[in-house]
Amino acid sequence: MGLNDENYSNIRSQILAQEPLPSLDKIFNMVSQEEVHKNLMIGREDKGENVAAFAVKTTRKSSQSIEKLICEHCG
Repeated sequence: MGLNDENYSNIRSQILAQEPLPSLDKIFNMVSQEEVHKNLMIGREDKGENVAAFAVKTTRKSSQSIEKLICEHCG
């Protein structure tokens, strides 16, 4: 009953629904697996939020063979 409602309500319900109640080792493993799963999902969400996009305009002068990259936002 000491598991945080916000983070562990699903796993707590699963544990309490089992008849008879599982051993502490099994409960610990279930909670650990849930934490790993949540951390993986958070990692996926973070990757999407940290993506930044920007536009680059290339110019080529006839005397230069290397392209010069110019940011369209800040120049």
